[in-house]
Amino acid sequence: MLTQFLEHNLHLQECANSYLSPQYEQLIRLVRDFERKVPNVLSTYFIPCRFKKNELFLHEGSCARYVWLIASGVVCSSANGSNETTTTGFYFPGDFVGSYFSMQLKCASEHNLEMVQEGLLYRIAVCDLKRLQQQYPELMRIEQIVMACHNSYRHNHNLLLLQNDATERYRIVTERYPQLLSSVYKRKIASYIAIEPPSLSRVIKEFARKQIHSNGPIPGKIIHSILLCLGFITDT
Repeated sequence: MLTQFLEHNLHLQECANSYLSPQYEQLIRLVRDFERKVPNVLSTYFIPCRFKKNELFLHEGSCARYVWLIASGVVCSSANGSNETTTTGFYFPGDFVGSYFSMQLKCASEHNLEMVQEGLLYRIAVCDLKRLQQQYPELMRIEQIVMACHNSYRHNHNLLLLQNDATERYRIVTERYPQLLSSVYKRKIASYIAIEPPSLSRVIKEFARKQIHSNGPIPGKIIHSILLCLGFITDT
């Protein structure tokens, strides 16, 4: 079951530039080998759960009880600050999400997980996962790959924020994740690239100006975002 699901999402992973993309084929091979050796075990523990748009399924400060596999929709992670909530990541179909530190240390989660599109997730209880890992040590390798990819994702995003101005951050993120322009609120994109939401319109206009001066094409979704910011159309 899990192998077929991951194989089905292989193309989506590549298109979405998911944090798992660099190791996704290896992940599929490991899961396939495990399911051939022990059929139907993983499918027994993964339970489908459907969530509405803007619904939180993990709250900062609560202990993570599940690991989630995204079947459809877009998920964002965020951290609560003293005055506002900061978007820290975006996740797509085929991605695993959760709170690793909360799972390992049995402490409060350091972030929220929220659906920014209505979607379907599969969950496995942390206690069941740990029990399976004790029984089948090869499952630890899958967890190690997921965590290594996620740590790399966090590191690369920190470098993005440190090494680029706001316009360049916007260009990189929208080229890397064009699907966000039609599925995610502007304030979440602004938060993710560390600019104030009112400044996003200025950043988008500056990006468009640079593209025009360089005779470069402006992607259709960027044009859509510009029209949103200028108020010519509304986000539905």
